Amino acid sequence: MALNSGNVTGGDIVYVFGTGFVSTSQVLIGGKNAPIVSYISSTEMSVQVPAGDAIGSVDVTVINTDGQQVTLSGGYTYIAPLTADPEITSVTPNTGVITGGNQVYVNGKNFKTGMTIFVGGKQASTTYVSTTKFMITVPAGDNVGAVDVAVADLNNKFFTLATAYTYTAVQYPIPTITSIVPNTGLVAGGETIYVNGTNFVNGISQVTIGGKPASTTYMSRTSLMVIVPAGDAPGKVDVKVTNVTNEVVLTQGYEYTLPAIKPVTVTTVSPNQGKVMGGDIVYIYGTNFMSGATVTFGSNIASSTYVNATTIKATVPAGTVVGKVDVTVTNPDGGTGTLPQGYLYTVVTPTITSLSPNHGNKAGGDVIYVNGTNFESGANVTINGVNASVTFMNSTSLKVTVPSSPTIGDVPLVVTLSNGQSASATFTYDNGPVLPAPKITSMSPTTSPVGSLVYVNGLNFASTSKVYFGGVQATAVYMNSKSLKVTVPSGSGVVNVTVVNADGQTSNALTFTIN
Repeated sequence: MALNSGNVTGGDIVYVFGTGFVSTSQVLIGGKNAPIVSYISSTEMSVQVPAGDAIGSVDVTVINTDGQQVTLSGGYTYIAPLTADPEITSVTPNTGVITGGNQVYVNGKNFKTGMTIFVGGKQASTTYVSTTKFMITVPAGDNVGAVDVAVADLNNKFFTLATAYTYTAVQYPIPTITSIVPNTGLVAGGETIYVNGTNFVNGISQVTIGGKPASTTYMSRTSLMVIVPAGDAPGKVDVKVTNVTNEVVLTQGYEYTLPAIKPVTVTTVSPNQGKVMGGDIVYIYGTNFMSGATVTFGSNIASSTYVNATTIKATVPAGTVVGKVDVTVTNPDGGTGTLPQGYLYTVVTPTITSLSPNHGNKAGGDVIYVNGTNFESGANVTINGVNASVTFMNSTSLKVTVPSSPTIGDVPLVVTLSNGQSASATFTYDNGPVLPAPKITSMSPTTSPVGSLVYVNGLNFASTSKVYFGGVQATAVYMNSKSLKVTVPSGSGVVNVTVVNADGQTSNALTFTIN
């Protein structure tokens, strides 16, 4: 046969050569009829290949009408149809560590620029080399083991080569320790040391000191910078460097030590006395003070601020009793110093420096301010022995509402603290400011029955003004200083109407007719 192979889809035209062919001969390829396209002679004819069932070689048989036949065994081969799809055939090299980052070649066919390679489902940095080769940077894997490698064509269709690449575990070297510099430090930790050795790995090597993790900074393959963790007690401990599963231990490679305690002295406290309630600011002077030092007055801890090695600023805590107490400074390293009887708690005594104003209406209700020192929330104020309403403003000011007084004149004003200490000043009751007398100018209407409303117009009316009709008090509603709305009280005939203010001043009289 000429053209003895073709696509499994069939349709190809092939030539059959032999002897004894007739124009009515039948040709079978793989048992299927192959129509004769052209009978050329008894030794040659062309036929159309039928579709095959599978890829591979099949028999070709010619049968004449008289029943004679001949077979060419494996005379025709069906092959897979040609395609333009990309295909991966291999990866070189096909293994690498799980951290990725290594470069490999993906081999195959029908590759095009713009196509992308995926390893284990993760996109790889892809460089087109040729129609049969890509160079990629392998992405980090999720697990050790074989994964698929796929190429995505320009339509994002994937073509996969199963288990084409294998991720392997990272094998880190076994570290060594040659020295630790320095190899001693305070038990409080915090020292910076250098661990020297070999086979240290950036981002991997970790250090423990005495079994405690230490902050580790990679300097080079032979040096690690380490912040020493706090120790449990003075003494030597092991130092270990770990590269994941590989490690090395330097037995008793680091020694924790106690600090040398400096003697502390307290020489003076300035000022050295203050009120027992505390809150005063003092300065403590001495030697060898340290940042973080604590200060106590007696047994009470003070809020303090380190200034320098000879000065501490402190807020005196409240005392428990009046009298002298020891002042003690204790450093973080345990060093301590005491000034015996160094501070005197004194009785808190209030003082009154002024009253503003220092007088008020005997009717009460005026607001005054008591100024002085050492006032406290809850301080009591009396004026002429009568308790006044008090608002604590601060330690130097009290706001007081003056109670009423039956008389005018000078009286004592006394401020008393919770500890019983008190101070006094003189307050003067007077009649208050003299107001102008009320005046009636008109009424509307001037005649109406009992129970009707009347507007009394005039000047100098007050909210406490009273209205009388012939000596009978009427119900009055204050409208403003020039108008009162009044309900006519019981009575009859012509009566005089007057207005009386709270200070006793009475208006002129106008007549009104109750009908």
